[in-house]
Amino acid sequence: MAPAKDIDSELAAQIKCESISFIRELALKTENQDAASSWYIIAACAFTASGQGPLVAEVYKAAIAQAKDDEAKRLILRRIKESLITSTFIFGVPRLLNAFFPLINSLPSPTLNDNTNFRSSSQIPSFSSVSARGEAYMRVVFGDGDLDSFLQTMEEYWPDLKNLIVNDVYGMYQAEVSVLGKVETSMINIASLVPMDCPAEVGWHVRGLVNNGGDVREAEMAFGIAKGTVEVCRVQLRKELPKVEDVVGKKRLISREG
Repeated sequence: MAPAKDIDSELAAQIKCESISFIRELALKTENQDAASSWYIIAACAFTASGQGPLVAEVYKAAIAQAKDDEAKRLILRRIKESLITSTFIFGVPRLLNAFFPLINSLPSPTLNDNTNFRSSSQIPSFSSVSARGEAYMRVVFGDGDLDSFLQTMEEYWPDLKNLIVNDVYGMYQAEVSVLGKVETSMINIASLVPMDCPAEVGWHVRGLVNNGGDVREAEMAFGIAKGTVEVCRVQLRKELPKVEDVVGKKRLISREG
């Protein structure tokens, strides 16, 4: 009798094959040839959130294949790492680590490493400064109406949650713009939230992208890469994603019902 086939192994191999093809298609697009292009940070976050962290290494390899020199390759690595750590509050540390080890093992040479520390103890501002930066950033993303209600609810029911979101998520990470711009941060938020099946939060950050100075084309780019990733990774979404036109320009999206 022939041994039974490992269906899970076959599916994993199929997912990897289709994902690499999808990544290469993205990398070869004319508009994605620049080292500062957004495609690879969006894809890195989408694959990590989809539970396919090791494929971030494939994103990295495809991106540096288009790079002109070693400095461009280091920039790509720096931007991928910043996108992942910024989005960790969405998909979690275990999925970040699933991407981290294959990523560093895929470096072609030690000279291409980038170990810049953007949040060392000497660089961290005071608690009050971080809190103020976080709230100011959130006010642009969410708007006054939604943010004031959101902060009030957290203050009333769960102050520690408010501190986490305002100080750590936004003040320390999301509002840091030395590596990624504000629009790019919104794009990776969208890319991370789509595979996590969080349509309400996707809507918040699509609106936030435009509030941060982005446009519908950039929101649709993030959506497109995230949806393509979900498809090749066989992620089953149970909730309907919002349409860009249904959330952009709306003053109130956040409610206590979630």
